[in-house]
Amino acid sequence: MLTLAAGTAFLSACTSTRLPQTGTEALLPATIAWQQQSPGIQTFSHSIAGQPARYHVVRIELADRRIRVDAYPPPSAGGDGSFAPQDIRRFASSCGCSVAVNTTPFMRAQAGRLRAAGIHKVRGIQRSAPVERYAALALSGQQESDGSYTQLRAAVIGSQTSAACDVPDFVFGGFFVILKDGDIVPFSTESYDSRSAAGTNADGSVLWLLCAEGERSWQSKGLSFQQCARILKELGCTDALQFDGGGAAQLCVGGASLLPYTPPHAYGCCMGLSPQ
Repeated sequence: MLTLAAGTAFLSACTSTRLPQTGTEALLPATIAWQQQSPGIQTFSHSIAGQPARYHVVRIELADRRIRVDAYPPPSAGGDGSFAPQDIRRFASSCGCSVAVNTTPFMRAQAGRLRAAGIHKVRGIQRSAPVERYAALALSGQQESDGSYTQLRAAVIGSQTSAACDVPDFVFGGFFVILKDGDIVPFSTESYDSRSAAGTNADGSVLWLLCAEGERSWQSKGLSFQQCARILKELGCTDALQFDGGGAAQLCVGGASLLPYTPPHAYGCCMGLSPQ
């Protein structure tokens, strides 16, 4: 929901990445055992000792793949811009998405419906207005005859201006940029909560999604913006932003949630990706 603080699929293979010790060893394992979920998609989960905190990461290779992009609400939903709440697990299952994550913050509208608080653009159709003080994730590529995309690239938009949001095929709003050109963006406070974040490498050919558990504080109190940025930077991101967090934070792979609990809120906007 709008706030100013911001299952498991089958495993087919496992690869490991040993990380350099650069001061983030408390947040990342010394060796990451990536689990291959499907072509182009790897995951790992990690519990930070002593915090406590647990988070999940999905790495999606966009380059040289045909990728289907799904979103909720779709371009054809409600003429007044409002939409019904959506459970992201139901969205992922109904669309058959390989990966699904919550995106744009939302506000309550009348009759139990919701409105996006920021840009939500799907297949070139803009469903809600941009909010310049917030960031966004953009996806652009070549649409094929079957509706999938090739040459898909991801980019973090620092401000949801009309000019920045005009060209990309898909734009999903978030809250704030946390990593820019390899530099962690400072914040005046450090608060911990459930988080959803996305990061890209320099050419946009790889997309990382991060989700931190925080709704059972005795098991995991979540992460701060700064910690999310440090994790994504060490994994190879140059740019990253926060999506909606708190009770809305969710991440599904293969139609199943990676979180061990059901988040307390219905969802607003979400994005699904399926490399083919």
